[in-house]
Amino acid sequence: MNAITGTEGNDGLVGSVEIPERLLGLAGDDTLIGFRDDTLEGGDGRDVLQAQGNNLLLLGGNGDDLLIGAAGFDNDVASRMIGGNGRDTFRLMPNASTQAIIADFTADDRLDVDYLALSSAGFTAEIRLVVSTASCNWCRKGTTHC
Repeated sequence: MNAITGTEGNDGLVGSVEIPERLLGLAGDDTLIGFRDDTLEGGDGRDVLQAQGNNLLLLGGNGDDLLIGAAGFDNDVASRMIGGNGRDTFRLMPNASTQAIIADFTADDRLDVDYLALSSAGFTAEIRLVVSTASCNWCRKGTTHC
């Protein structure tokens, strides 16, 4: 996997659509944008990590980070988001299908759903929020528990 490394300052790094890459922001307030199969690592600072495709790994690191998950090329594989230390915001962007796995959501973190529209002819929409810890597994689907 090709690596693109920033500096100790504020960086803007954008991956390639063509090949899987690892974007490393290091210290500073970085903005990292990745595409299919990329790994984004913010490092220290208030970073913005944005997925523009599927099967990405977003690692916020230390600091209050914004991790944005958005489906891009297809909807087969979810992106995985790990905020790290700090009060992180996980944002799901509007697309035909946005699938994201948030691996370390805590009480200090925030979940944003940027836009939600549930109207289409001949199709069904499903929204499922699953909160799972070592001692609890809770799922909310529509208005019924599963």
